[in-house]
Amino acid sequence: MRIGAVVNWRQGFILVTTSMSVPHVQTLSKENLTIINRGISLWLWAKVVQNRLDDFMHTSATYRIRKQPKIHLPSGGRPIDFYEQPEKYGGKDMLIRIPDLTAIDRLIAEHTQPDIFQFGSDEIVDLAQRLYTAVHQPEVSAKNAWAIFKAMINVYNLGTN
Repeated sequence: MRIGAVVNWRQGFILVTTSMSVPHVQTLSKENLTIINRGISLWLWAKVVQNRLDDFMHTSATYRIRKQPKIHLPSGGRPIDFYEQPEKYGGKDMLIRIPDLTAIDRLIAEHTQPDIFQFGSDEIVDLAQRLYTAVHQPEVSAKNAWAIFKAMINVYNLGTN
């Protein structure tokens, strides 16, 4: 079952729609409210961590390493340059080119769970994405994540009254 709409959470009810769009009303306990809050916070903090990892990857690939003539490793450029143009820095291109990447894509699709990087159930992720859209998708960082979480919960509370 997927959550179609949530109503009257303070009174302990949740509206759940099935794939046939037949509504069922179930009791929403305090434990379920905690699950929703926890799920939204996990989803949001996963975005914070991913943003920091993306920043780190960009920074580590593009910072300049000063020229150091007495070392055996490449210097005088950026790590991304050492990777893309190893000959320019005294190295050799040892990459093995794969001409047809469709086989790799097929293997990844066959052997990777589709929700491997999903933080929460399908319902919680869908709810969190809708709430994030409702608060106009601000850029998420460690400095503002709790403010965004509060805004998302406020939208959730308003939508369920």
